[in-house]
Amino acid sequence: MFKQIEEINTRPEPFQFYTAEYLWTDEHTSAQMLKFHLDGEIDVSSRNTAFIDRSADWMVSRFGIGAGIKNADFGCGPGLLPSKVIIRISQAHPFHRKAENLQLLQRNDSTC
Repeated sequence: MFKQIEEINTRPEPFQFYTAEYLWTDEHTSAQMLKFHLDGEIDVSSRNTAFIDRSADWMVSRFGIGAGIKNADFGCGPGLLPSKVIIRISQAHPFHRKAENLQLLQRNDSTC
C-alpha cells in the first residue's frame, strides 16, 4: 500500500505524458485557454498586448509585409499576432481547428 501511495505522489518526468491534445478538445479547458489567450494584460497563454504589438511591427518591417501581401497563420492559439498584422497593412487568414475559437476571435477583433 505504501508503495502505491509513493508511486501516486511521484512527480512525472518532463514530457512523460502528452496532454496537449486536450487543451482545445476539452470544453472547460479550451474555454479557459481561450479566455487567457484573449486577456491582453497577462502573459499566461499568449503574450501581453504590448508585446504582440511590438512583434507585429517587427514582422512587418523585417519581412517587408505590405499591401497586397497575404499571410496565413497556421500556428498555435487564437491568431492574435496575425490580427495585428492585418491592422497594419495586409491580409492574413488565421486558421484554427476549432471553429468556435476562430469565431470568438473574429467577434473580439473586427479585422479578421
